Amino acid sequence: MSSEPGLPGVDALRERIDECDATVLRAISSRFEAVEAIGRLKREAGVAVLQPRRRQEVIDRYRAVGVAAGLSDAFAEALALLVLEEAHRIEEEVAAGGASG
Repeated sequence: MSSEPGLPGVDALRERIDECDATVLRAISSRFEAVEAIGRLKREAGVAVLQPRRRQEVIDRYRAVGVAAGLSDAFAEALALLVLEEAHRIEEEVAAGGASG
């Protein structure tokens, strides 16, 4: 990391951002491990991967938690949709008998 002239403290703030990014990515990875396990359970039970009611619950929760944390409603929903898209891909892959990744 290199300091920028005229921006004292920027390096420390960027380091904080990098730590936050790593925390977010580890949390998402943990979430997808649970998604993969759910995919296996759904496959064994013959349950459809996509559960529209659950999907809407997740979107609503992201929006509520995001707004409470000071994020825009639109950003929280967009993030939820991105996470759900990958979760759906993982579950579909597991349902087809493959391993995710």
